[in-house]
Amino acid sequence: MDKSKIFVFFILFTLTSAFVIFIWLNQKPSVEISNEGTKLTKEEKTIKPVSEEDYKDSVKELMARYWSKPEDLSKIEEARLIEELRGNLLDLTVPASFKDLHLGLVISFDLIMQALKNDDPSLEGSKSKLNNLVQNYSWLK
Repeated sequence: MDKSKIFVFFILFTLTSAFVIFIWLNQKPSVEISNEGTKLTKEEKTIKPVSEEDYKDSVKELMARYWSKPEDLSKIEEARLIEELRGNLLDLTVPASFKDLHLGLVISFDLIMQALKNDDPSLEGSKSKLNNLVQNYSWLK
């Protein structure tokens, strides 16, 4: 290759690279960073408020699954059920008036799950925390 062909190749390569970089830098990101540093997609920016009744209905359904669990479940199966219910609780949007209840439910399920997995004798104590919540919010049962 003679010098003129190398020069033309260099110029074309430089212009193509500059064009690609220009296009890449001018694209709008599909993900933005919120104030807390977590990534939010465009769909997640607007969190729709949930009514207290919708929240109650969702929690009642989850708790019905807990209360109707078979008595002969092994500890491992019960721990899996509790873990699933806890995950479902964490997926819910919570009205401000039920934040304390929600936190109490998640913590209670977490304590029960840990006691089941570790064959911990504090299982009854963990379940009593959940029963205390039921006493304060009778609609849970």
